[in-house]
Amino acid sequence: KNRSSPPGLTTRRISVSAAGTSGTEHSTSDATTASKLASAADSWSAVPSGTGQALNRVRFAGGQYVAVGFVGAIALSGDGLVWSARRENFSNFSNLNDLVFVGGQYVIVGTSGVIVTSPDGNALTQQVSHTTKILAAVAFGADRIVAVGGDRVVDTSTDGVEWNVE
Repeated sequence: KNRSSPPGLTTRRISVSAAGTSGTEHSTSDATTASKLASAADSWSAVPSGTGQALNRVRFAGGQYVAVGFVGAIALSGDGLVWSARRENFSNFSNLNDLVFVGGQYVIVGTSGVIVTSPDGNALTQQVSHTTKILAAVAFGADRIVAVGGDRVVDTSTDGVEWNVE
């Protein structure tokens, strides 16, 4: 469908991907403004993510889409339409919950205190988090990477490699 922009707004074709259930990615290039994206749900189409696992988070960073999810699922895509996926065994196939791209690397967090870094989404290195709590989210600000989770755990790092529970 073609939709016109409200007066005063510039039309721009964009592509957006969001994690869906059962390992399905949803993509669209029909939205003309960010505010119309939600109302454009009827133009979204399912594309296979390459994994049968539910995905918790998808981000576009480092020139590609990276999605993380249940039982160590990681999916990569350059365009949000064609995906390659695999499962990684970090702490007995822990769920991967969130990721951020900072300092030229992805930082991925998950259950059992899992923290993983990667320069490209392929080569993965598990880091020592000093916690076994669920890490539910990760963000970067004020020159620090901050992972937070269950029982109010806060794990911080300046480089994604050395972590300190606060």
